[in-house]
Amino acid sequence: MHKAPVTVLLTRAEPDAGRTAQRLRKAGFRVVLSPLTQLRITAPAKTIMAALEPPATLIVTSGNALRALRAQGLAHLVEGRRVACVGGRTAGAMRRAGGRIVAVAPTAARLADILRTTSGPLLHLAGRDRRPELTQAFQDRLEVLTLYAMEPVGTLRDHALRQLQSGDIDALLLYSPRAATLCEEAMRNTVMERPPALFCLSEAVAEAASAIPATTVRVAANATEAALLAELVMWTGATAGCKDV
Repeated sequence: MHKAPVTVLLTRAEPDAGRTAQRLRKAGFRVVLSPLTQLRITAPAKTIMAALEPPATLIVTSGNALRALRAQGLAHLVEGRRVACVGGRTAGAMRRAGGRIVAVAPTAARLADILRTTSGPLLHLAGRDRRPELTQAFQDRLEVLTLYAMEPVGTLRDHALRQLQSGDIDALLLYSPRAATLCEEAMRNTVMERPPALFCLSEAVAEAASAIPATTVRVAANATEAALLAELVMWTGATAGCKDV
C-alpha cells in the first residue's frame, strides 16, 4: 500500500491525456500532465477523398485516424463503410461516426488473424509511426493511407522535470514504444532522487523503456488502457479522493 495521493506522470498527447487524467483522478491519483507529442495532419483532403473512394474495408488502429478525418471535415466518409478496429474505444468512436464495425481486436496482430479469414481490399487509415503486422500480413491487398503523425513537442515541462528530480513522481504510464523512446530522451539528463515505477501497455513498450531508470516495471495483462490502469491500481492500492495538479 502506498500513501495517497500517488502521483502519476502522463506524457501522451491531448485529448487522450485529459481523458486518462480524469479517470485517474476519480480513482484517487494526483496527475502531472506533460504531453510529449501532438497530432499533425499529413494527408491533404484530396488525397483522403481519392483513397476512400474504392469500397475497401477500413482498418483503424487508433482514434487519431478519426480525429484526423474530422480535422479535415471528412469524417462523413466513413458512414456505412466496413471498419475493422484495434481497441473497443476506437471501435465505439468509429461506430458513432457511422462505420459498420466488422471486427475488433486488442492488438494489430490479433486483428490481422481475424482479417485473414476475409477477402477483398483493405485500407489502413494509419499514423506515420505504426507497427508492421498488418502490412506484413496483407501485402497483396492492403493499401495504407497515412493520415497523421504524432510529432514531438520538445522536452518535459518544467514542473514535470522538477517533480521527477525531487522524487515526487511515483509512476509513469507508457502507451507505445515511441512514447517510451521520447520519454527516455526527455529524461536522459535528469538526476532523480527516486525514479518512478514504469507501467507499460505491452512487452514491446517495456523493451523500448529499458533505458529509463525505474523502481519497478509492470506490464498490462493485455494491451488496453483498462488493463494498464488496473495494474497501476493493484500496485498502489490507491482509493483516496483525487487531488488536482
